[in-house]
Amino acid sequence: MKTQKYNIKDVHYPEKNVRIHGSKQIEELQRSYNKFGQIRPVVVDEKGVILAGNGLVEALEGLGVEEVEVLPMKNLTQNDKTKLMIADNKIYNLGRDDNDAMFELLETLEGDYDVPGFDEETLQELLADLDDVDDNVMDYGKIEVDDREEFEKAGERLEERTSRAEERRAEQPEEGHVEVASAFRSVEEGSTPPEDDENSQGNVRKSVRCPHCNGTVWL
Repeated sequence: MKTQKYNIKDVHYPEKNVRIHGSKQIEELQRSYNKFGQIRPVVVDEKGVILAGNGLVEALEGLGVEEVEVLPMKNLTQNDKTKLMIADNKIYNLGRDDNDAMFELLETLEGDYDVPGFDEETLQELLADLDDVDDNVMDYGKIEVDDREEFEKAGERLEERTSRAEERRAEQPEEGHVEVASAFRSVEEGSTPPEDDENSQGNVRKSVRCPHCNGTVWL
């Protein structure tokens, strides 16, 4: 690939550009140029019409740069020129950022976050939050030895209480049946029931108190 130096005035924008370059992108391109210089050539045809690199040329013009590194493409048909312009933008869009890898690389900068394309303060905040998240993730689920022993003892006590409660529930229905049956027998044998109720006709209605639910059982 053979590049050449062109006077920036000899480089021309195409009639139609498939990519719109906002002011923020132009500003970041200028930051990149000031920091690293021109890192890729502008692709032009034999007449100096830009096939790839319109945004870069616009950024360099804004900086007052007089010369630009270009890659001249010759012997292309008009269709090929059009396809090159479309393909250059479309193929770039098919990629995506690996954010995990990017943050790992940013962390190696050790606080020097003057990176074109990023806001320095935003990067500082993002990486600070990332550190907090990492610490929380590492600590999440950790239990001190003393706490673990106490949790285990509490778990054993809970199992014991649960077992006893289940045993009592299993015995309760049978015991209750016996006690209620005894109360019925005492009434039948003529003993005084726990509670009486006199209805509107003056007849005495017998009742007993359930020893478990404390409800009234009418006979």
